[in-house]
Amino acid sequence: MTKYFFLLIVQLFFFSVGCDKDTTQDIILDSELYGEWRSDITICDYYRRIFYDDGKCSFLYLNYWEGDVECEHIDISEYWISDYWIEDDYILFEHNDGSIESLPYSVSGDELILGHSNEQYVYERQ
Repeated sequence: MTKYFFLLIVQLFFFSVGCDKDTTQDIILDSELYGEWRSDITICDYYRRIFYDDGKCSFLYLNYWEGDVECEHIDISEYWISDYWIEDDYILFEHNDGSIESLPYSVSGDELILGHSNEQYVYERQ
């Protein structure tokens, strides 16, 4: 009986060795992105992204008003931290819920252009 048990364990070990796939890929980052980037879309909208060299990115959006100008949605704000990496000319962000956002980007000097041609955000290095 122990002989059959031993054979069963050997077979399980043999078949389980080939089933474990290593899906780890090398993470590609762009050192041109590292640091803080800011975009003032309108007098009411403020965007800030910080790209870190460890593959983390923070994002802050605020809707606010200055002086006599009143914005439509004064209390709107958004903040998140995500993992990011580069694939070709795209930045990919993996959000906490597991979803992945992919945006084309380009860096030229102190300017970051992020987004598709119909909706681009221009950020300045801070």
